[in-house]
Amino acid sequence: MKYLLIFLLIVFALADATSAYPESQFNECIVGVKRNPIILGVPETSIQNFCDCALTLIVDQGKDDKESGIECTSKSFS
Repeated sequence: MKYLLIFLLIVFALADATSAYPESQFNECIVGVKRNPIILGVPETSIQNFCDCALTLIVDQGKDDKESGIECTSKSFS
């Protein structure tokens, strides 16, 4: 889980601030999350929910990436 958060912090630190996250960022998020061995066996919908949650909070709403990652992890993978 620690590596997932570190990865996401890097991804979201590089994200553009826009009014709505682009589909390409959503796809990149999913690919990045799937690279993490901790995620093996996690349902695809959980990964999609996480990426949507995180991108919405970070990109669309301008919230802190670390806090958003933690919030979305607990919502999507619990």
